[in-house]
This record gives sequence, structure tokens and C-alpha cells, in this order.
Amino acid sequence: MHDYVWQSGRVGVYKATPMDMPGPDFFTSDIRVGFRSVTKENPFSDWNMAFIGYGSGDFHTGTGDVTVTDWTGTELTFHHHGHLNFQASMHRILEAFPTVDKLLFCGESGGAFGVPALAGDVIDASPDCKDITILSDSATLQWEGWPTAARELWPSPAHIANSLQSDNLVTDWFEALYKKYGDGSARGTSIKY
Repeated sequence: MHDYVWQSGRVGVYKATPMDMPGPDFFTSDIRVGFRSVTKENPFSDWNMAFIGYGSGDFHTGTGDVTVTDWTGTELTFHHHGHLNFQASMHRILEAFPTVDKLLFCGESGGAFGVPALAGDVIDASPDCKDITILSDSATLQWEGWPTAARELWPSPAHIANSLQSDNLVTDWFEALYKKYGDGSARGTSIKY
């Protein structure tokens, strides 16, 4: 059976079988490098941080389930709930941080793909924020099937799926984001990409 496994004090992840997550989780880890460094060289060392885990295979943009048959004839259901998880996480984040002065919205690997797809939702949820930076790290994966995957497999909300026009979803999402918000000056904000 495939289901979500939630463990007290742990990040929820999609797994085929319940088991403890290997290694330290994001918030309780003693690893202090990159954004988590507490040195004076890290400009984010005194910032609040919210982490939205990734595990649904849809770059944080899915809203549905899909059942497929694998090569052995076994039916598998994949829960592409990335956008639903993102919305629930944003609700909690906005409760904790209803207003922010500066915002860095970033992701790496699978999360890096979701950053430009979801940045508009984050910008709209932060109307008083005057300094926003959008950063994707390690998001290069070209494939002509992305528009179909977003519309039919995951399925992503229309404002996310409809901006996909090429084999490069990250470029398409950043272009749509820039077309809508530009540098932010129209709303009195600085938006950096």
C-alpha cells in the first residue's frame, strides 16, 4: 500500500513502506552550512526560515492522484499533492509570519523547479514585502512532455500548467513570473530573479 507516512517531529514523506527517515531532519540537524550557517558571513543567519518538504514528484505543483500499471502488471497510485501540500504549508507559514520586510524564496533540486512555479503565490501572499528575491538552484531538466505532465498527470492548477509552452519548465515559469510582476516596481516592491 502506498500512503503518506507522518512521524511525530519528522517531515512527512511519501513512501511505499513505513520506515524511519534516515539521517537528521531539516530543523533539528546540527549541520550548519549554507543558509543554515550561523556565522557573520551568512547574511541570512538571523532570518526566520520555513521549509516545505518535497516528495510528490510534481515539483510542488500537483493536485491529483494517478494510477499506473508498472512493467509487472501491478497497479500503483501516485499522489501528486505537491500544490495541495504547498498551500497547506503556506497557510501555516502565514500564520507564523503574517508580514515580512524581506523575503528570499528559494529551492534546490526538486524544490528549485517549484520556486518559479509558486513564486507568484508567495508574492501575492506578501503584499507588504518590499524586497523579494526568487532563487532556483540546480533546476535544469528539459523534456518536451512537461506541458502534458503538468496538465494531465499531476494535474497542476491552470495558472501553473498553462504557462508551460516549451521543453524547459523552469524558463517558462520564470518568464511567466517576470511577465506578471516584472521587477516589482509597479507594486512598490523590488523583485530580483
